[in-house]
Amino acid sequence: MRAAALAIGLFVSGCAFTPETIRIIPTFAAAPERGAERVELKLEVADLRPEPTDVVARKVNGFGMQLAPISSDVPVVDVLKQAAVSAITARGYRVGTAGALVLTLELLVFSHAFIPGFWSAKSEATLIFLATLRDASGKELLRKVMSDAFHHQVQLAVGDNVVKAYEGVLVQSLERLVTLEAFRTALTGSAAPPPL
Repeated sequence: MRAAALAIGLFVSGCAFTPETIRIIPTFAAAPERGAERVELKLEVADLRPEPTDVVARKVNGFGMQLAPISSDVPVVDVLKQAAVSAITARGYRVGTAGALVLTLELLVFSHAFIPGFWSAKSEATLIFLATLRDASGKELLRKVMSDAFHHQVQLAVGDNVVKAYEGVLVQSLERLVTLEAFRTALTGSAAPPPL
C-alpha cells in the first residue's frame, strides 16, 4: 500500500489544478528530395472534429480523474497546418498559393490522454486526419486517412509531457504522408521544367 501511495503521489504532484497553455512546434529533419525546389504545393487545412476546441489535454490525478485543462496557444487547426508546412518544406518542396497541386488536410481527431500506471504513466496523443491531393483541374491523385498514436512514459501530468506526445505524433503521421509513394510521384510529376 505504501508503494502504491508513493506512486500515486509522484503522479499527482505538478499543480494538477492549475491550467496550462502550451506551444506545439514539431521539428522535421529530412534530406531534400531531388528537384523538389521546382514543386510548389497549395495547402488547405480544415477542422472537422465534432467539437473543435483548443483544450488539447487535461491533467489527471493518480486515479485518472481529469482536472485542469491544458490548452494550445494557437488554434489546433493552425498547429496541424504549420506542422504540415514544416514537413513538406523539410523535403525541399515549396508551399504557396500558386501551386499546381492542392493538398487538403481535414482534421478528425486531435486528442490526448494521461494513462496512469503503477510507477509511472503514459502520455499518449492520437492524430487522425484525411489527406487529399488534387491537381489543378481538381482530379484526385491521393486520398488517405492518416491515423497515428504516439506515447511516452511520464511521472507528471504536465504540459511539457503533452507537448512531447503531440509533437511525436505529428512528426510520425506527417512523415508517413510525405513519404508515401503516391504522394512523391504526384509531386515529382508536377515539377516545373528545369531552367535552361
